[in-house]
Amino acid sequence: MLSPELLCAAIYPAPKRALNGICPQRYTVVCSFSQELLAHPTGNWYIAMLYVLAWLPSEIAMTRQKSMVALLSSVAFACFAMLGGALLMQHLLAWEPCTLCVQIRLWLLLGGVLSLLIIAAEGIGQRWLTLFFWPLLLAAGFMAMFDNGHLVLIETGILESFSCSPFPFYSFYLPLHEYLPAVFMSAGVCGQNDYAILGLPFTNWTLLSVTLLFGLILFAAWRAVGQSGK
Repeated sequence: MLSPELLCAAIYPAPKRALNGICPQRYTVVCSFSQELLAHPTGNWYIAMLYVLAWLPSEIAMTRQKSMVALLSSVAFACFAMLGGALLMQHLLAWEPCTLCVQIRLWLLLGGVLSLLIIAAEGIGQRWLTLFFWPLLLAAGFMAMFDNGHLVLIETGILESFSCSPFPFYSFYLPLHEYLPAVFMSAGVCGQNDYAILGLPFTNWTLLSVTLLFGLILFAAWRAVGQSGK
């Protein structure tokens, strides 16, 4: 018969380490359980049901955690890819960034780093840390979209160019343009955009990109809230 020890091990696994996403202890239990169940195909089905009810939720939770890692990895990749693209266009094509451009770069850098920090906090079992990281990630995504929208409004003439400060908002207490001038030094002027891709201003493409990025961050946050409530 199925032993109580086997049932207990199945319901209360101790997945302290995982190999390729499968807990070795759980894998051993599954194999032993399957062999014993095949040896007794007509009995103890209620124990089998208990096992399934105990094992399946943990597998679903593991799948959801992997999907969250994939979402946050996509956010981090998008942030670093857009930041890298901006740097390539600046240093290879001489497309000089304006003040709002370098502010957007800061938001993208923060978005990528915060996404990786959330993944790390989840990985080490310190989910409480994500309570601080998620609001910052949402703020970084929103501010990237806000600053890019501000830039487009200046270029279209809806806002005056003087609404763009000649210095980034952080320059007086965090002079990133001195620490990393190749990334955060602004030499362009807001509203004077002569760069276009496929006939559309470059800032329109970047606005579309950061808007999609913010949508991805919102979706990831919604999924995270849904998982925390289960």
